[in-house]
Amino acid sequence: GRAGTRIIERNSAGIDMVVIPPGAFVMGSDLAERDHGRGEQQVRVTLSGPLWMARTEVTQRQWRDVMETEPWKGMAGVRTGDDLPAMFINWGEAHEFCRRLTIREGVTYRLPTEAEWEWACRAGSATRFAFGNDDSLLNQHGWWGGVFGDGNSKQEPFAHAVAGKSENAFGLFDMHGNVAEWCEDEPTDQP
Repeated sequence: GRAGTRIIERNSAGIDMVVIPPGAFVMGSDLAERDHGRGEQQVRVTLSGPLWMARTEVTQRQWRDVMETEPWKGMAGVRTGDDLPAMFINWGEAHEFCRRLTIREGVTYRLPTEAEWEWACRAGSATRFAFGNDDSLLNQHGWWGGVFGDGNSKQEPFAHAVAGKSENAFGLFDMHGNVAEWCEDEPTDQP
């Protein structure tokens, strides 16, 4: 289907995929930026071709459909529901999910690289957030702070249903907050 000029395709697991255009950006954050973290040095990155990316985190329904498991079952602080994000997934399981989708769909699925993920999150912006630098707008774009602070989910320290906040300019939801997402780059500190 089409949303404006955006191309969206739904696969057999019910995952809506959207085309992310190629582009160039400065990855990482400026040393002077608030909340700058170690390892976030800036580097210029060019992504030469488009890529497909899921519009939301993988939901519990989608995970069950592909993997036939529920790693989040019985874990503290986790709500269950078809539209809630799949949680307590390790990097290897995320890769297995992609491998199974690849076989099932007949096209290659993989995790995005860290550079691809950041480009998709920024959605062409050069600001602190995809929607600008104004922290007060974060509540419109993501669930944050439930476990780690005073954000809009302080009273609800759990993951929320996907796509409950505004999408970014590339049509992606939940890129700021809700749950952590795996990238293709092998992690050095898997949970």
